[in-house]
Amino acid sequence: DSTVERPVVPLDQLRRVHDAGVGDHRIGADDIERNDVSRIPVVLAVVAHDPGWWFEETLASIAAQDYPNLSVLVVDAGSADPDGLKARLASVLPAAHLRRIESNPGFAAAADEVMVAVQGAAFHVFCHDDVRLEPDVVQVMVEEAIRSNAGIVGPKVVAWDDPRRLLSVGMGADRYGQPVHYVERGDLDQSQHDAVRDAFYDPGAVVLGRSDLFEALGGFDREMLAHGEDLDLCWRAHVAGARVIVAPAARVAHLEALGQRRPVDDRRRLQQRHRLRAVRGSTSLGTRLV
Repeated sequence: DSTVERPVVPLDQLRRVHDAGVGDHRIGADDIERNDVSRIPVVLAVVAHDPGWWFEETLASIAAQDYPNLSVLVVDAGSADPDGLKARLASVLPAAHLRRIESNPGFAAAADEVMVAVQGAAFHVFCHDDVRLEPDVVQVMVEEAIRSNAGIVGPKVVAWDDPRRLLSVGMGADRYGQPVHYVERGDLDQSQHDAVRDAFYDPGAVVLGRSDLFEALGGFDREMLAHGEDLDLCWRAHVAGARVIVAPAARVAHLEALGQRRPVDDRRRLQQRHRLRAVRGSTSLGTRLV
């Protein structure tokens, strides 16, 4: 396992970040009723690597977001045809910013590019390249982050081909980092899981995080190529005193196309490796950060 360590940040500093307002954008629940939430700047970052036929649908769902103060950053993580990806992006979402990484460092390292490429955003929304967002997803998650004083917010995730079927509504984990589903995968969505609730972690297909918290935590663990970076980030957020919740009113369909790009045995190896890394990082975090 790699010996690369995350940045050392004093634990009291992390907790001050959690207790403070959203950067300089100090908005409370009363402002939600006045629709002032929409003035908070949000950046949505999509990490793309050789996306398939679904990419235009993903981009179209982002273009259809009804949140007015939203900017989009697409990080091309070493796609084999960068000119083709650029053309596809321009045809659907021409206002998006495109940042190219020559090799594929994995989702975590590519998503961490927001800390270099973005300034002034109060929230970051991280997306895989194989998701389809309902038009109000960003609005709902921002509102709930403020209403619930949450550092990280996730949506309800449903199947791409059959949005009536649930994939996740937040996730739990045991002490060894083994994921635990709060809902039965494939269960029919009958609004039985529509209450806002705390979660141990939110699956990384789409997740919103406060930018100040994200930067204080050092972002995702760049040593995690795929699988587990979401669990690790949320675990460290909990240690820092931040709240992690799921807002089921925000609905996202997920194709889960990673299975078409990595062999099964490779995915299992990465899952096991990254679970151990997340456990090691979270259990030593208090010592390392003090």
